Amino acid sequence: MASNKSDLLFDQSETIELKNKLRRLGIMSENFHKILKERLEGENLSAISKQLDIPNSLLHDWHSAKRLPSMKNIEAVKRLADYLGLTLEELFIEDTSKNIITSLSFKDEDKEYRILIERIK
Repeated sequence: MASNKSDLLFDQSETIELKNKLRRLGIMSENFHKILKERLEGENLSAISKQLDIPNSLLHDWHSAKRLPSMKNIEAVKRLADYLGLTLEELFIEDTSKNIITSLSFKDEDKEYRILIERIK
């Protein structure tokens, strides 16, 4: 996990704003579980959890719908959403009919990039 505050994906005001938005909209377990099942089918969850620095048991529990994400692990959820090529809103509350086949994320000179391969027909 993040080693200090400068490593966090969100600053404090962004985190508070996101928490309030998700509370107002009510995070939907069905959408979260469905997307994980679809996007991670056939994937090695243990390797993904290690790559994203998410506890293995937590990712497995999310994938099998045994647990839902909480605000205390929102940073891990953000890393997972990035890995899947989704925003947090798409992961929890919106239709994800983008037809994204795969995504690749990488860093170059401290800048992050993501390439998405999307089926268009």
